[in-house]
Amino acid sequence: CVISPWNFPFELALSPAIAALAAGNAVILKPTSAAPLVGDLIEKLFAEAFPEWPGLAQVVHGPGTLGTVVATAPGVDFVCFTGSTSVGRELQSRLAPLLRPCLLELGGSDPLIVCADANLERAANATVYGRFCNNGQVCAAVKRVYCHESISRSFIEKVIAKVQVLKLGPCDDPTSDVGPLANDRAISTLRSLLHDALDKGAKLVAGGFPAIQAGWYWQPTVITNVDHSMRIMKEETFGPILPICTVKDDEEAIELANDNDFGLDAYVFTNDMRRAQKIANRLRAGSVDINDVVVNYVIRDIPFGGVKQSGHNRYHGKIGLRLFTDYKGMVIDDGATDTEPEWFPYTEAKLEQAKERCSRP
Repeated sequence: CVISPWNFPFELALSPAIAALAAGNAVILKPTSAAPLVGDLIEKLFAEAFPEWPGLAQVVHGPGTLGTVVATAPGVDFVCFTGSTSVGRELQSRLAPLLRPCLLELGGSDPLIVCADANLERAANATVYGRFCNNGQVCAAVKRVYCHESISRSFIEKVIAKVQVLKLGPCDDPTSDVGPLANDRAISTLRSLLHDALDKGAKLVAGGFPAIQAGWYWQPTVITNVDHSMRIMKEETFGPILPICTVKDDEEAIELANDNDFGLDAYVFTNDMRRAQKIANRLRAGSVDINDVVVNYVIRDIPFGGVKQSGHNRYHGKIGLRLFTDYKGMVIDDGATDTEPEWFPYTEAKLEQAKERCSRP
């Protein structure tokens, strides 16, 4: 059973479904109710791909609660869920009494560390893309930045300049950089997170308000002077607000990056590969990209998934195929003899034979 979300309704439905099919399984897909036409398209593609095997890949439509019904139904051997941590936690609680295994790919609050020796132009470009692509509605998006104090001013100036020229607009406009949010609840959540940070001392340096045009648009926003008393540094921010925190050294950056309940991805920018490796090894995340962002998801040989409240298990590549596979041991004897030494009845001769076998090097 595959349960997929709304932010990438085609990719995040098909990717695990194809892996499960390739591993030899039948699949029931419960796509998001927020994008029903995508679900219809996937259903059509399945029918065209497997005309001789009707029912091999099925799509069921309905509200979010239907996902739990399907996941707990008799005959389902494994559940792959992509979505929020709160829903994933509830789903796992329903699967636990059934001892039904699952993959949970949940939320993220992914940190980006900018070291003192980083290529600032590349780091700034990556940060802006990593935070604002898909309007920040990406589990693997950059959610928090920790920048070394010696280069923080230059880095922040570069980020602000790049953010201020981003164009908001609809997805059917090829020149649009940032599109709308998913719904009006997202606007309310962003406003609450931003006000909490500003009330606790954060400084607004770019954006900060819903956009003027009609629709659920929010101006790409940058805040500085942030700390971990603020919700935006602890919770998953699914929208275009970027907090930048200044740190005195790599040690502080690592400590703060790990000071979070989530552990999906992390990003490190430095020109020193030994330094990058040392930092990456200490970050509690499912994946770490060095001098790049989000790219780990599209490299299909790299297992994708998180730790802590970002979920468990991985898919993509060989590991993904193994995840959707049960292992079965098989022993074959030629059956040429009537009995075995360890079978009944026990005798003194068998005891001596067993001792002799156990004493062999």
